[in-house]
Amino acid sequence: SSVPGGVNLTGLSLDETRQLLQSGGHPCPETIVEEVHRKTGGHALTLAVLDKLAGRYGWAEVVEDLGSVGDVVDDASQSKLRHRVLGRIETLIPTELDFLRWCESAEIDKGLARHVLRIGGISNLTDLNVLTTSTDDILKFHELVFTFAMLASVEAPRAESFKKMFLAYLQQVISAKQAPLYACIFRHRNLISRLVSAGERDPGLFYAYIASGCADKISLSFVSDLEGSTNQLLHDFQTVPLHLKA
Repeated sequence: SSVPGGVNLTGLSLDETRQLLQSGGHPCPETIVEEVHRKTGGHALTLAVLDKLAGRYGWAEVVEDLGSVGDVVDDASQSKLRHRVLGRIETLIPTELDFLRWCESAEIDKGLARHVLRIGGISNLTDLNVLTTSTDDILKFHELVFTFAMLASVEAPRAESFKKMFLAYLQQVISAKQAPLYACIFRHRNLISRLVSAGERDPGLFYAYIASGCADKISLSFVSDLEGSTNQLLHDFQTVPLHLKA
């Protein structure tokens, strides 16, 4: 079942909810469609995620889990429901959501995501309907999923692991000198700037920092820290075709 990119706060009608829940891979029994609609208020994203959870846990367990939430009649109830449903999702894709938190962006470069999460992780995100967009070059998360993810933080060991994989990916695409490098660094300029501000002095990160347009903010101490590799990196950047820098 497909999910509208926008959030319909008024919710789907009962008939629309029935069509959504019974046309997917895990048809919801007719006897509980009305209850699911009442509990969710017909919120399209919530319904789509519940449909996927039902494939893992079964509709009986999903409905039982909704029992403690109460009917969705106000914003507080809606928020409680979303957090409960997304909390279930968290148990299925903890690494993927931690990577979203670490990137601090609802849009993640597809090449970077493939390097860190592998095809299996991207498949999990697609299967669980937490993306609004998945193309050859970008993964875009639902705003509600991103907001939920950012309520928590990434534990230090995992954050360090993500950083190492990110730096390794930069080195990989820098060596190739192809468009994927520039797609990644412009999409993740804030992440690159954040790592630099935190004291990271990786040569590949320095390259990305300059190429991303942050060079006007660079400090002399940063340059001196990387004196041994700076000249080659700057030379490499100057030889990149202009259409790849744009």
